Amino acid sequence: MKGHSQVHCYRLALGASRGEGDMVLSGASVMFHMAGPPQPSAPPEAGELERVDIQALDDFCRDSDIKSISYLKIDTEGYDLEVLKGAQTMLREQRIDLVEVEAGMYPGDTRHVPFEKLKEYLEQQEYFVFALYEQMYEWSMNMANLRRINPVFVSRRVLEENREASSNSHATMKI
Repeated sequence: MKGHSQVHCYRLALGASRGEGDMVLSGASVMFHMAGPPQPSAPPEAGELERVDIQALDDFCRDSDIKSISYLKIDTEGYDLEVLKGAQTMLREQRIDLVEVEAGMYPGDTRHVPFEKLKEYLEQQEYFVFALYEQMYEWSMNMANLRRINPVFVSRRVLEENREASSNSHATMKI
């Protein structure tokens, strides 16, 4: 990203709170993910581990003087709910307009947070399903069921602002 002054890179992971964690570096970099707590019946995760600093999005935004986020895209291979928990203040105060996450749709999918859990958490913060994207099926397992989706949630504030604007001018939704 050299030469792009508007881009800033940080070597950290986002999570529910400040701390440290292990990132599993296995396969392609787009599949790297935070190691979960060890499970007694499960073998340890395969792959090289790298210790990373974890910071809550609320703290990062406060420290970086970020007042609002128009579009938050989270794709953390199963850590999405932890990132959202770390953004609780930004979400509660409706300072994020749209949130896109990666959600599991099949009970056998252990890589992604179930859609129902993400929907429940975001609805408690007054974010509602706006659209569903990137529907991926279990073709690699020779099954025709839906494996994961990328739902986008919109804040109550944006919905209300657009309702008011459209009732005054019959305009279409501005996002």
